[in-house]
Amino acid sequence: MNKYVEQVSKLTGKNIIANRFETEGEARKFFENLGFSIKRYSFMEVYNELTSPKKLKLSERQTKEAVEGTVVFVMKPI
Repeated sequence: MNKYVEQVSKLTGKNIIANRFETEGEARKFFENLGFSIKRYSFMEVYNELTSPKKLKLSERQTKEAVEGTVVFVMKPI
C-alpha cells in the first residue's frame, strides 16, 4: 500500500483497498448510471486547485510525491 493510500485510510477511517472498484471502467459505469458525466485528469493537471495539502499541512514535495501518477475524476450531473 503506498503512502497516499495509507494517509487517506488513516484520515477517513476507511479501508480504501477493500472498498475500491476493480477497474476504472466499473467506476465510470457506476457513476454514469447514476446520471453523472465523468472527466479524467492526472492529479498534476489539477495540482494548483488542490486544497487538501494546505489543510493537511503537506509540503509541495510531499504533495507531489503523493499524487504523482494518480488520477482524479470530475463528476457533473447530466
